[in-house]
Amino acid sequence: MDKTVAPGGILAAVTRRRDCGATSAETMWVSLQDHPDRQQDDAKEHVLVLKRIHRLHVFWKDKDTLVVDCRDCAPDEVRLQVIKLNSTRIEYE
Repeated sequence: MDKTVAPGGILAAVTRRRDCGATSAETMWVSLQDHPDRQQDDAKEHVLVLKRIHRLHVFWKDKDTLVVDCRDCAPDEVRLQVIKLNSTRIEYE
């Protein structure tokens, strides 16, 4: 799990990975959490869900804009891609 806290410390972008072995495909996702110290994840907070594990660079452009850089992500590997969640904009590179 990787966590990047927004300026002001109110939100955190959390990147998680799941690899269940031979029975399930690898999955990776980024979620926005309203409390940076919370450990649990909620599907309604997901902004990006990918098949396979990728090299992501996730950072805050400002307190209202999250940038997700995944240059090796193919369109058919993206299961979910949200461009706005509540007041946060999400930009993809």
